[in-house]
Amino acid sequence: MFWRKRREEPVTVRDAEPPPWQSGTHAVTQPEDDAANDALDALGAVLRALARNAFDLGDLNAKSIEKKLEGWATHILVCGPVPGTEESGGARAPRRNFNAMVRAVTEHRKFEREYVSTTITELRSTLWSFVTTLTRSLGAEESTDTRLRERVERLKEAVTSDSYEALRAEASLTANVLADVVHEREERARRQAAELGKTLRSLREQLEEANREGALDPLTRIYNRKTLEEVLERSVGLSALAREPCCLLMIDVDHFKRVNDHYGHPAGDAVLKEVADALVRCFPRRGDVVARYGGEEFAVVLTGSTMEEAVRLAEKPLQAMRALTVKHGAHAIQVTVSVGYAGVRTGELADTWIERADKALYAAKTGGRNRAVAAT
Repeated sequence: MFWRKRREEPVTVRDAEPPPWQSGTHAVTQPEDDAANDALDALGAVLRALARNAFDLGDLNAKSIEKKLEGWATHILVCGPVPGTEESGGARAPRRNFNAMVRAVTEHRKFEREYVSTTITELRSTLWSFVTTLTRSLGAEESTDTRLRERVERLKEAVTSDSYEALRAEASLTANVLADVVHEREERARRQAAELGKTLRSLREQLEEANREGALDPLTRIYNRKTLEEVLERSVGLSALAREPCCLLMIDVDHFKRVNDHYGHPAGDAVLKEVADALVRCFPRRGDVVARYGGEEFAVVLTGSTMEEAVRLAEKPLQAMRALTVKHGAHAIQVTVSVGYAGVRTGELADTWIERADKALYAAKTGGRNRAVAAT
């Protein structure tokens, strides 16, 4: 530990009056603050680990990030110059600037998160542009020729690589080639579309996992509205591409305004959290998506479920809420919900799908609440 102070030699106290519990001449040794030393060692090791594992962030390359973090490690360990002052003749710092170090690492972490989030968003947009184009192609009874098959193979290779740039470029080129494809037998086109749909669904799950934290509602910790809208867009595309059924449930907490007015907004927040948790328990399948649509309104996307199955599934939140009692302070709050549901139609837009389910929800509420109504 080259930055520590050297342990001092014992100092003999001769002139001072010895304390009452001592007698004679005694040696006093200056103790070393081992806990503080270990903490600084650990902090320096963490900074150097971040430096060694730095990666390119667009125009900001890994080498410059590594240099900056290594500079902070040196500053913390041996009071080296604060990073950024070296070229102006920065000398050893008189003391460690912990606050500046924390700000620098925090800002770097935020930049990393923004870069990854932006990259994933752009990737998702390009991929689903490809899905939309392929869907239109299949709707016109078109299928792939040799050029398109080769391009799809290159896209598959790009999907398994670590390069987002390569994936985006290959997806864009594939979408352009689709305009020139030749007609083939319809059965062959369906088989290839089903296989491609399977690959894209797998990729969708991976992207959702990577971006899960930024897609959550801060109060209920379930998906937020923005994520729900993305899921609905993808579900519409996949339903047309892979002939996969899908249903949407719109769920509204009955008389929620009364809860806020009578018990207060903290109690209302507690109700929303409990309702969200109950909905997650009602729909535990991996393909199901539970989201907060806004205010006291929730939505559930049931991938692979037909309208016949939705009739049964729509009863589950009704039964769960009837058995739910939300405890807040000294209060016990009873909760019911109304449900409207609709299956996606071939060629339907996500907005139209939501509108039909929302009209069914309105019919449930005007019909007396605490019930489920299917879209007509």
